[in-house]
Amino acid sequence: MGLRDAEIHVKPPDLRKDISSKIERALVRLARSDAKRIHVEVEGSKVTLNGTVSSFAEEREVVKAARSTPGVAVVEDRLAVTIA
Repeated sequence: MGLRDAEIHVKPPDLRKDISSKIERALVRLARSDAKRIHVEVEGSKVTLNGTVSSFAEEREVVKAARSTPGVAVVEDRLAVTIA
């Protein structure tokens, strides 16, 4: 009886959702990035970026933001640069 008999169940946080929302918030902070044109997929600690950006500099900023997000180990860059 007492605490020895108690079972404790801890549900791990949904890291995919957390990582994805952190990256999306970082993209919104980037003045040159239109976050709506970038889709973030998270699988474990791997992030895949899909969508379009308007310059190579913007692409570097987006990839850097994803790489600097806690919990991200690998970033796959599938962004297309569409220079107008």
